[in-house]
Amino acid sequence: MTILCPETRTLSIPLTMLAKGRSAVVEAIDDVDREDLRKLLALGILPGDPVTMIRLWPAVVFRVGGTEFALDRRLADRIRVREPEPRG
Repeated sequence: MTILCPETRTLSIPLTMLAKGRSAVVEAIDDVDREDLRKLLALGILPGDPVTMIRLWPAVVFRVGGTEFALDRRLADRIRVREPEPRG
């Protein structure tokens, strides 16, 4: 099951590829089973939400709004994000 952000315009990357301290927007929750999808939705992680990477090891820790989340790499890999376009 995949959930997409309606404003999809750019290529996305797995959350686990976002560097520490960088921010992005959740683009999609990709290829998860119903149980994992329910978990992410219950946590309030939705397409369109801004995220900031806190750390990548030993767990993937990131912030959405004022809340920090820690997920295992398998589940974090299913969250697709896009970084803002560079301003020039």
